[in-house]
Amino acid sequence: MTLIELLVVMGVIGILMTVSIGGISKSRQQARFKEAVNTVVGFIQGARSRALSNLSMNIGGIDYSADAFYLQINSQTNELNLYADFNGTNDQLLEHQTLDPSVQITPNPSDLDRMVYFAPMGELEFFYTDGSPDNEITLTLTSPGNPFEQKIFLSEVGRVPELVK
Repeated sequence: MTLIELLVVMGVIGILMTVSIGGISKSRQQARFKEAVNTVVGFIQGARSRALSNLSMNIGGIDYSADAFYLQINSQTNELNLYADFNGTNDQLLEHQTLDPSVQITPNPSDLDRMVYFAPMGELEFFYTDGSPDNEITLTLTSPGNPFEQKIFLSEVGRVPELVK
């Protein structure tokens, strides 16, 4: 093999590696985005499931039965918090998750404070910081700099999160 042939082969290998590394990077970003979407949907479904099951919890040696389970989303810090509400007192944080920093979550209406599933029937109600009367919301997940976007629609009537484009 001559030196020229060797340089050509090395050049082709370099080009192939450059192309494949870009594809791998995009696949990794897409996987992180899908994981964030699944996490948000899982938190919503977790609140609903807990409200429907209405299990009692032992806190400090006393059995409590939650009246509701609510999810709060902080779009500034990408944090999800799931709480059990014990008649307005002793709210208990059940789960906490911070989404990947490459993903941004935006609620619409933007003044959404929390989504509450009431036990034992799983009724859903939205609470807002500014008192918006909306009975449906859309959570939009995006990945700035990437073409990834997923909307999650939720209404007080349907009660189940729907993925929409």
